[in-house]
Amino acid sequence: MLVKNAEPTVCPNCEAVYEGQYCNACGQKRMNEHDKSLGHFFHEMFHEIVHLDGRLWSTVKALLFAPGTLTLAHWQGRRGAFIGPVRLFLTAIALNYLALFSGPLDMRTLEGYDRSGLVRKNIENSAKRRDLPVPVIENELTRSLQRVYSIGQYLCPFALALWLWLLFRKQQPYYTDHLIAALHCYSFFFLAGAVATPISQWLFGSGANPRTAYVTVPLMFFYWLLAVRTLYGRSVAHVFKAITVWAFSYLLIIATMAIGIGLTVRAIK
Repeated sequence: MLVKNAEPTVCPNCEAVYEGQYCNACGQKRMNEHDKSLGHFFHEMFHEIVHLDGRLWSTVKALLFAPGTLTLAHWQGRRGAFIGPVRLFLTAIALNYLALFSGPLDMRTLEGYDRSGLVRKNIENSAKRRDLPVPVIENELTRSLQRVYSIGQYLCPFALALWLWLLFRKQQPYYTDHLIAALHCYSFFFLAGAVATPISQWLFGSGANPRTAYVTVPLMFFYWLLAVRTLYGRSVAHVFKAITVWAFSYLLIIATMAIGIGLTVRAIK
């Protein structure tokens, strides 16, 4: 005979004594037999989807179509209706990574930038020297290139936030406020790349393609121009500052790629 489990009197999460349906210490709901039913499972799933869906679309709408308003809402404490900036940033990076199929950079991309053929020659020499097949060397170097680039992606918002703080510290004295703006900026950048990259791959071939910048560069320019007007002011001086922010944000990405490529080429010499 099946014996039903009695409702717990102690919270399994924090071991505090229940005094009602919810734990007074951590807020976890007291479990009962109904919570294990299939109907309750689908009810919870529907609730989570609807809750996430509302926050997701409000976040995407603000990020894509109202530059700066998502950051401004975070500054003003209106955060419950939106996905957090860190989660949004990590999601945007993941989508951008998936859009590139083989990762943010690979050896085909590196060879595409090398008109002299030096990269291919060094790969073949390294394979002979180590007595390994060429594809093995290519895979090792691709992983190294991607690792450096990925680390750089996570560091870019911190560097951009410092630049924003230097330019606009009179309006916003806290570095973390500028970090939120930088996270939202790069979230937009990587989401734009996630859309532009497959189109570029379809038109011009596989691998990361510099032609993707034809879309992302002007988009980022207008995005930062509007975002700075919303967050920091509408003066002519702020327009020029917005241009430097746009240039610096792209410089960070290019520098990250250059460092990764430089270290990879050095490794195969």
